[in-house]
Amino acid sequence: MLISKTKILSYFKSIALLLALVIFSCSNLVQAAQATPASDSLSSQKISTPANHTIKFRTPTGIDSPTDTININLSSFAFGAVGVGDIDISHGAVTGLENSDAHAAVAAAGVWGISVGGGSIVLTPPTNAVLGTVPANNYIVVTIGTNSTGGVNQLTNPAVAGSYTIQISGGFGDITTIGIGILDDDTVTVSATVPSSLQITSIDPASVLLNSGAFTLNVNGYGFVSTTVIRIDGADRATTYVSSTHVTANILASDITSVGNRQIAAFNSLPGVLSNSLPLNVYQSGGGSGSTTPLVISNVQAINITQTSARVIWDTNLQANSLVQYGLTNAYGDSVSNGSFVLSHGLDLTGLTPNTTYHFRVQSVDQIAQSAASSDYTFTTLSVSPLIISNVASINITDTSAAIVWDTNRSASSLVEYGTSPTLGGWNTIAGNVLNHNVPISGLQPGTLYYYRVISHDLLGESATSSIYTFTTNSDTTPPSNITLSATPGDAQNLLSWTHSTEPDFAGVKLMFRTDAFPTGPFDGSFLYDGLATNLTHTGLTNGVTYYYAAYAYDSNGNFASGALASATPVGVLVPPATTTPPIPPTTTTPPIPPTIPSTTTPPVVPVIPPIPPTIPGRTVTALYYGAAGTLLLQPNSAGVYGVLGGTSVLAVVPTTGLGATVSTVFITVNGYTYSLALNANGTSYEGTFVAPSNGLFYTDIKVSFADGLQAGVADPFEIKDPGLVVEAELGEENNPIPDATVTLYVYENGAWQIWNPSLYNQYNPIQSNNDGSFAFVVPNGQYYAVISKDGYTTERTQDFTVDQNVFGDKVPLLRYPEPIVVTSTFPFVQYLPDQIRFAVVSVKQSLREPELVTATKDYAIPALVVVSVLNTAAAITLFNILAYLQFLFTQPILLFGRLRKRKWGVIYNSLTKQPIEFAIVRLVHKESNLTVQSKVTDKQGRYTFTKVQKGNYRLEVLKPHYDFPTQYLADRADDIDFTEIYHGEIISLDEDGVIALNVPIDPLENAETPRRILFRRFLRIIQHVVAISGLVLSLAAFAISPSWLVGTIVLVQLGFYLLFRKLALPVKAKPWGVVLDAKTKKPVYQAIVRVFDKKYNKLLETQITDKQGRYGFFADNNVYYITIEKPGFDKYTSPDIDLASRKEAVIDLSAELSPSKK
Repeated sequence: MLISKTKILSYFKSIALLLALVIFSCSNLVQAAQATPASDSLSSQKISTPANHTIKFRTPTGIDSPTDTININLSSFAFGAVGVGDIDISHGAVTGLENSDAHAAVAAAGVWGISVGGGSIVLTPPTNAVLGTVPANNYIVVTIGTNSTGGVNQLTNPAVAGSYTIQISGGFGDITTIGIGILDDDTVTVSATVPSSLQITSIDPASVLLNSGAFTLNVNGYGFVSTTVIRIDGADRATTYVSSTHVTANILASDITSVGNRQIAAFNSLPGVLSNSLPLNVYQSGGGSGSTTPLVISNVQAINITQTSARVIWDTNLQANSLVQYGLTNAYGDSVSNGSFVLSHGLDLTGLTPNTTYHFRVQSVDQIAQSAASSDYTFTTLSVSPLIISNVASINITDTSAAIVWDTNRSASSLVEYGTSPTLGGWNTIAGNVLNHNVPISGLQPGTLYYYRVISHDLLGESATSSIYTFTTNSDTTPPSNITLSATPGDAQNLLSWTHSTEPDFAGVKLMFRTDAFPTGPFDGSFLYDGLATNLTHTGLTNGVTYYYAAYAYDSNGNFASGALASATPVGVLVPPATTTPPIPPTTTTPPIPPTIPSTTTPPVVPVIPPIPPTIPGRTVTALYYGAAGTLLLQPNSAGVYGVLGGTSVLAVVPTTGLGATVSTVFITVNGYTYSLALNANGTSYEGTFVAPSNGLFYTDIKVSFADGLQAGVADPFEIKDPGLVVEAELGEENNPIPDATVTLYVYENGAWQIWNPSLYNQYNPIQSNNDGSFAFVVPNGQYYAVISKDGYTTERTQDFTVDQNVFGDKVPLLRYPEPIVVTSTFPFVQYLPDQIRFAVVSVKQSLREPELVTATKDYAIPALVVVSVLNTAAAITLFNILAYLQFLFTQPILLFGRLRKRKWGVIYNSLTKQPIEFAIVRLVHKESNLTVQSKVTDKQGRYTFTKVQKGNYRLEVLKPHYDFPTQYLADRADDIDFTEIYHGEIISLDEDGVIALNVPIDPLENAETPRRILFRRFLRIIQHVVAISGLVLSLAAFAISPSWLVGTIVLVQLGFYLLFRKLALPVKAKPWGVVLDAKTKKPVYQAIVRVFDKKYNKLLETQITDKQGRYGFFADNNVYYITIEKPGFDKYTSPDIDLASRKEAVIDLSAELSPSKK
């Protein structure tokens, strides 16, 4: 069952991105709403060019206080001399230009402060800013450069073309990111905006005469539905749906009875979406008081039209900004804009398609928010001259390779298709776009006629294909692979046996022999045999004389292999002595065949390294090995071990470079068989092939004999790699092979996955699995995966593999589809029901081990869960509390286990509520040295103690966020109700070793917050709790998908994070509860803000929000308190005094009723 990798990866990436975004938002103490739409219009997007910026964004929360700063991060741009005088700020409900804001270097009453530094611009609201200074949902416009009043300096674009971002954030509570493209060539900005699902782009007419009567308004945009209603200044008007991009509305005569702008918006009742607004200008003719000149667009043209670009120009009678919407239909879809106010407008459209008709219209908005839009226009881009292929030729032809060359009239890609018939079938390509093309092809058959053609594609989308050409490869000069040869001695005879080559042009075997040394070639020594037999008895020999044999396989073109070698010494029949001792077997010079080492998944035992002759100064033997019929240079893994398929031929090459003396012979011994390596025609290396054993590990043993009688050599380790295997998926063991399955190999190259091209390596892709289900590819080392399919079975994808020994293979189970269930009168479907059940169960098994799912779980889900949990915990819990808890856990773990033996304790407690403080850090500091002697962390009851304190002078320090030490409220008191001898920061003197355990009150520093911020904190805590639980649940799901010790550890880590969150981030709820009710309906009031104050000092102690049952509760003790309750739509409630002076471990649970506000 093939699960789309893209879907799996997108799923986990989406989870990671969503959770990370939630945590990022939660880590801020202010609400982070999206400031959209947002855009930045640049006067130039060319690299390293100074440019004006017009940044515009909508603020959902508005500017309500002097702390609502706006930070614009422009760190990708060079500031140069840009300063306060080069920046303007304005805001408004429609264009953002309605209100120009005064500004200076430092904020003051009615004046914004602007600071520049560190790649950012920080805008600080006036010092007297209040609610509505910039109303919620207003647009804010910031201009930077010569487009600002008095501006003389500009930001400079980055020096490298690419995509850059501008980030907007700050104390005002909104965030957004704007994308800007910086290009090699100059072009007008394309604003990156984040529109809503419902938008108005233009209205027609945009201006009407005062008291001109009712009319029909055409409204264009997108997201319109049949229930869309057009509103004028918030009032619904009868609307006719035309299409998703066009509606009309009936504007009443009463709507245009006064001069000014009327705001036009669209509203979709389901799901309750309100669009942006555009102004309908009502003007009075004849001038005079209150008259307004309407904005008029004229002279709309498309000029400078090329194959991929055009320029749109127009004029306006008033200074206005510029917008062009364009696309393949009058629904448009793309736009470019410039925020500068001009009379003559011009914007460039780029990235167009040649020979294509485009629709466009222009729109401008002037400085008093009047807008005008043109009707629809069209233009057609120029057609492209055809791509021309010329000078096609085949060059560098050998017996197995060639190169195809050709030219094109402009830069284009390179592809050659070729084959032994006009239908072609093979292909090769070279990356890049060039004028002069050269594509090599290899793995060809000698002396064979090949057909080919070339194909190129350019960047304009044009393509060209040549006619079919031919070439013939040279005759075969490549020798066949070596065979194996063995020799067994007898009485005056030797029994010889050998194998045959599996190559298609194999023609026979020639045997030669000598008695003084091995033959050096097929024509050296005495002739013994030539033919297709596989064994021979060499008779008439002299006992005791060693005979040296060489077997040379040859092909139909007369090419001989380098030779397989063996030797034997015939002996006479020996008369055994009169003893029970077994006879001594005859000696032989044939090396013994080492035992076969079975393949195993555990690290294999490497055979004993063959003895290497002593190193000879100036004579170095190195060996290279080639697989895939000699076309692929094999590379060892990090341990230096080569990998090959069992039973395949391997080409061994010993370069003459470094040998340093005259060579007489070069032999290689593999698995007990010896082969001769022959000097190639170029005299650059000794070459020969050997046959790899069927399994296990082995060494190659290469010996080089020199004319002066010395020897040198080299030995290299090899490992037989298992081929891939296609089997039938089962609930138990999966051993039933599937033959004839199609296996397609993919490789990761140039940053993307693509089908592996086998033409360079004498292979095919795809291939069919063999009768035993096996398959294999011999490939360059790299990253690969395979897709396996067969009719009647599911299609499966392997995991991504990093091949490091040149062989790709994997065991892949395919799930057979069951016979369909067909209900008939004879119920034959019963026989297929078990298959259906089996299919369902095995499908689940297959799905859980899908490589994409397992890989995505390991690579994306697990890291994402860990990161999200860390971020969530960090956002929910202060660093102080985490460190304090860890100190408590590792230094005072005994306090976790309930009641302890009686000991003198000190208590850290809230000076006003008398409640103990958990996880406060208490330090014992030596007075004279000012060094911390001991440090403790208080437990749930606020307890601590310092034991075994040496005599001397000390003081205590108490650290706890949101609390102040020493106490100011109880500074003049020695005792505090149940707490005696309270500590205020005095010096503690010990005359002898002892214990220090004093009661220490600390003062709360609770600050009053706005209801909005309090509600957001509650929402934030709920989200963090959901994320904490989700991390645990998702980690359990990940363990089900990819059970491993790593994922299991992650599950335990997630559990630890969740328990830590519950311990440190979730407050303990007080019981019983107070209840807040609506005085009129007697129903609970949800999300009411309840605050508790100390009566004596009028100090805010704690704030809570009522739940859906209207409940709240505060822990308090031995004091007098009062509470206040606030809720929009209700009058503020202040309670009478709540006296708990005589009650210990009490809860403030006063029930109250809120009266609905009469405003």
